[in-house]
Amino acid sequence: MAEFKEIAADHFSADEMTDGDLFLTNDDMFSLLPARVPIPAALLQQLKNWQIKNIYTDGSGDALQGTPIAPGHKIVSLPGDENLESQRMKEVYVQLVKKGQEIFESYGNKRGLTVTELVELIRSMIQELREKRRFFIRLSLYRGLCDDYFMNHAIQTTILSLIMGEAIKLPPHKLVDLGMASFLHEIGLLHLPPALHEKEGPITVEERRLLSSHVIVGYRNLKDFSLSQDILLGVLQHHERLDGSGYLQALAGDSICLYAKIIAISCTYHAQISDRPYRPAKNEHMSLADMVKDMRRKYDEYLVNSLVSALSLFPIGSYVRLSDESIARVVESDPENVRYPIVRIIISASGMKVGDNSPAIQLNKEFFVAAVLNQDEVDDLLKPKK
Repeated sequence: MAEFKEIAADHFSADEMTDGDLFLTNDDMFSLLPARVPIPAALLQQLKNWQIKNIYTDGSGDALQGTPIAPGHKIVSLPGDENLESQRMKEVYVQLVKKGQEIFESYGNKRGLTVTELVELIRSMIQELREKRRFFIRLSLYRGLCDDYFMNHAIQTTILSLIMGEAIKLPPHKLVDLGMASFLHEIGLLHLPPALHEKEGPITVEERRLLSSHVIVGYRNLKDFSLSQDILLGVLQHHERLDGSGYLQALAGDSICLYAKIIAISCTYHAQISDRPYRPAKNEHMSLADMVKDMRRKYDEYLVNSLVSALSLFPIGSYVRLSDESIARVVESDPENVRYPIVRIIISASGMKVGDNSPAIQLNKEFFVAAVLNQDEVDDLLKPKK
């Protein structure tokens, strides 16, 4: 990898620029060249002929000196403005949380389950998944937007379930039913004391028995509403496992309904990547790797693979150390080869901070992920320097 040379964002010396340099962002009013287009030697010669020594800008971007990608590394083009779309998706998520909270508040206040509003919520999530998939599935975007674990778990489990539902090509009405079952899968917890499922220390045998009852409590209460049997069984069976090690009925194999098999994966994955009172979060890579180890035994292999293909073994938003010691952020998965995601380098191999707008690179067997950064390493990497 060639090194980057940082230049002040408001002042560029024409004498210091070389053929191939890039501007990361456009000036708000004027543009010598569009962002990310290499500066040609002919333009530099024209600046010299015109005796232009310095370029001033109101823009916020840096200029990059030196070709940032080593020979043989494949640059790929990703559609859309990443920062803009990420911000938009955060706003969408906040609205989904608000609608979800209204549904659960109505249920908790004994006004009943507003099925029509729930169907509308699930359909809006399906639409976002289809229109803005690569941003909508980026669960790491939503950290810190809502401090209600129960609500985050309902929304994000539903997103993950819909990903798998689309992968196995469920028809539209079945996809909506799957989304409803996923959103409601832990509703039985609302009938149990909050201190029970938020307890920080070890739980007793009796507390575990009460917690396990949430699946049957949810099932029985949801029977009062006009929900399909598939939705009800998804709620009832989502803690069953293929090898019969789950609860409450210790079902195994094909005795477990499809929705429950899907929710088992999405529920477990989201729970593992979330901080809980009794343990810290796992990173996304470790959680997916553990689920891959457990498939065939606990989880449906085809469904796990469909989730891994969508998220990659290195989920979007993960920070990774590459084989040349540079640091990168995963920005897209490659369903054809989940070991080689698409990344943007943010710190070069020499330790120079590049910024988050470097070219997107397709990794391969010569240039690959060497390690996934844990949360402490990421926090240290991202914290502003004093």
